[in-house]
This record gives sequence, C-alpha cells and structure tokens, in this order.
Amino acid sequence: EESDSFVPDAYLERDWSGLTDVHLPKCGCGLNAIVKRAWGGKNTGRRFFGCPVQDNIECCQFVEWIDAPWPQRLQQSLKELWKELKTTRRCEARANEELIEAIRLNYAVNNAKVELEQEVNRTKRMAEMICSRYKRKAISIAVEAGKLKYLVYCLLAVIVVLALALFRKN
Repeated sequence: EESDSFVPDAYLERDWSGLTDVHLPKCGCGLNAIVKRAWGGKNTGRRFFGCPVQDNIECCQFVEWIDAPWPQRLQQSLKELWKELKTTRRCEARANEELIEAIRLNYAVNNAKVELEQEVNRTKRMAEMICSRYKRKAISIAVEAGKLKYLVYCLLAVIVVLALALFRKN
C-alpha cells in the first residue's frame, strides 16, 4: 500500500497550471525541488515537488504533494487499473516470448524442410543415375542375349548341316 510519503514513479511536469508564483521548496539534497506528476498506483496524475536528482540511489526521496489526495473511490479505481495493466503487460510479455519461440521453431522447421528437400533431390538424382545405369546394362544384356540366340541358331544350323552330311554319306 502506497503512503503519501512514498516517492511514486513520476515524470517531469511541464504544465504547472497556475503554480508559476509558488516558491520552490528545497529537497533533502539542498536543491530546488522540481514539479513532477505521479505515474502509477492510487496517486496517478497528482503533482508533487520532488528531488531533481534523477538517479534514485542518490535521490533524497523528497515528496511534498501539491494536489490534494484523490477521493477514495478514484484511488481504488486507479489501483485496480494499474493491476489490470500489470496483468496485461505480463500476458503481453508471455505472448511475445511464445511468439519468439514460435518464430524460432518455424525457422528450425523451415531449415529442416530445406535440408529434407535437398536430401530428396540428392536421392532422386542417385536413383535416376542407378536406374539409367541398370537400363544400359539391361539393354547390353538383351543385345548379348540376342547375339547368343543368333549364335545358338547358327550352331544348330551347323549341327543340322553336319548331321545331314553324315547321314548322306552313310
């Protein structure tokens, strides 16, 4: 629970809205305080004088409210809105992480797909080469078989001629 002395997240107020004649208080560092506007929690939008040192470690934590506290219902509503915003931001961060993971996985899947396509193409080329080689071998064997068949017929013809010649001599 934030108290009114708690230093809220804030940004530099550029529109003083009628505070131009106000004497600036000194912060704990001895510097002129600057006008800031609270950003977060129940005090969202309230103006205050704060330490001008930007580094929170070195800041003296000086807070002097310019605006009166908001009504309780508004404070509660602002707190609920900030809770919802934090929840939304956590969901958004998770969604972004999941999106990044999905993109990484998609990249990996695409790389695997490209590698598989390359492997398929290499396998196809190898299969075509082997089929071509066996086709040439089959043609060569068929030619050789044709030659052997011709040779067998020729030998049979010679045997028949020789057998006829022997038969006529007897």
